[in-house]
Parts: sequence; structure tokens; C-alpha cells
Amino acid sequence: MAYLNRCCWLYGRRIVGGSTRKLADRRGPKGQDRDRESQGSLGLYEQEHPLCGAGARPGRFHTAVGRLDGVVNNAGGGRASAFRGLTQEKGRKTFRINLEAAVEVCQATYGIMRAQRSGSIVNMASVAAHGPGKWMGADYAASKAGLVSLTKSLAFEAARLGIRVNAISPGMVETDMTAVLPETMRKGLGIPMGRFATPLEIGTVTAFLLSESSNYITGQVLHVDGGLWMGNA
Repeated sequence: MAYLNRCCWLYGRRIVGGSTRKLADRRGPKGQDRDRESQGSLGLYEQEHPLCGAGARPGRFHTAVGRLDGVVNNAGGGRASAFRGLTQEKGRKTFRINLEAAVEVCQATYGIMRAQRSGSIVNMASVAAHGPGKWMGADYAASKAGLVSLTKSLAFEAARLGIRVNAISPGMVETDMTAVLPETMRKGLGIPMGRFATPLEIGTVTAFLLSESSNYITGQVLHVDGGLWMGNA
């Protein structure tokens, strides 16, 4: 799977970080050190906060490796809050993390991939992007909806250049954030498959969208949610 050897992953610890590490272990050499990309051909950037020079990462990776076949915008964040308590500061921070950082990364990546006439970008959206932010705030839902729109708009522009842009909308995923939810609340969510996703299940779909197996797929949003959106649409 040579495609994973020249892909740059930008992610936060709490979502798909563990699965990207497992995929890297399976697929080939890796460069996990935050500041030594040249030691391996797969960049895994573990970012506590995606504002720390995210837009510069694709260029640094390309310089070190010589090619950039894929980028994953997975860093994100937000807190459940009622709209009545939303402040401008909180809203701007959420948009900065979930949307603006992704825009910066996409712009840097697009320039590189235009020259290559190939590449794949995967943006991590959310089921909240497609309806009311039931479990998160309005700012989170709106920022993820913006990411979906960015995905489709860039996909339309980039398709003629052989560049694919897709998004994944996960539902509920087993992480440290969701581990505290009581069983009664989990059942009340009405997930048709009756459980939360594992991080690896999100990661494998991400790998598919980066791979040659999805060469004719662009501008799509894949719901990886155990049927949650289907049941709530």
C-alpha cells in the first residue's frame, strides 16, 4: 500500500489518532517524531491544538519526502453547550479549530497537488454537520457543516486536475470523551447497529479514501455512524 507511505496525517489525540498509528504500523515505514519528518515517509502529526502551524505541515512533509499523495484533516474540537450560552470568543475558537485550520491545510496541499496532478484530501466532518447539533453546540455543528461545504467546493474545482477531496462524517466513536457516557444515554441515542464505532473503523475508511481503490470517488461525504444519521434523518 504505497499510497500510505506518502501521506500527511494531521490529527488530534482523541479521535482517530490510535487508528492512524495502527495503520502506519501495518502499511510500512513511518515518521512519528513531530519535528523529524525526514526519518520516515509517513507523517503522523499528533497535535494537541491544530492552530500550531497546521498550514505549514504539508509543505514541510513534501520537502522532506519529495511527494505528497494524501492529507487527512482530522484535528478538531468543541464542547457541548446551549446556544444561549455561546460567546463570540467560544464560537470563533471552534471555527478556528474545525474549519479555518482545515482551510489553511487544504490551500497549502492544493498547491502541491496541482503541480503533481494527483492526490487525495480527506476532511473529518461529523454527523452534526447534517442537522441540528443535538449532542454538541450550534457552533460545532455550523463549523462542521462549513467543512462539508469546503470539501464539495474544492472537490469540484480540483477534479479536473486529478485531485480528489472527500469527507467522513463519524457518529459516536469510542474515545476518552465518550467513555463517561452512561449506558442509558448510549441506548437512548438510537444507533441502529447498537454500539459506538471504534477509532480503527474510522481510520480504515480514511485509508480507503486515500487509496487507489477510491480513485473515482470525489466530493462525497461518507457517513460512518452505524446508521445513526439514517435513523435520525
